[in-house]
Amino acid sequence: MVTPVDSNLTPALGPLNTVFSFELEQNAINLVKNEKGVIWYKFDIGYYTGEVFPNSIKASYGIYKNEGGSWKREPAKETKAESPAYPVFEFEPFNMKLCDWEPNDFANVTRVTLGFANIVKDLQTFTSFENFLRKITEAIKIKDKTFDENVNLILQSERDNLIKF
Repeated sequence: MVTPVDSNLTPALGPLNTVFSFELEQNAINLVKNEKGVIWYKFDIGYYTGEVFPNSIKASYGIYKNEGGSWKREPAKETKAESPAYPVFEFEPFNMKLCDWEPNDFANVTRVTLGFANIVKDLQTFTSFENFLRKITEAIKIKDKTFDENVNLILQSERDNLIKF
């Protein structure tokens, strides 16, 4: 299914963005600079079923001409189309048995506070979520809202396969 969109905020891998930038967008920008005119720019994007990633992208641009006070859209001056493959992301979950990661990285991925991530790192290896919960509960004496939020983020991170015990 192709969906016309009015922005180019569709996620795509860097090389695909570069191709469109160099082979189409720069030409459109130069046209505006050189001719001091007004252009139209259009994207037609198809998506993988149920996904945000595109399986087809077609972009085109052209000129608007002012004829007697009325703007007329001229045919496309240039068109570029691609059918990108589904992106493959390689991610290795944080291994809670080894704790061979940096607290900053851990905090960024799991969304726990950096202080909590440092304590988790200091406690070292965990064999299960229950083992983690026992150790972290013993280590942190004050159990407040932030503590509960951090523990829930660890549980959610395990469900989302961001960490493994």
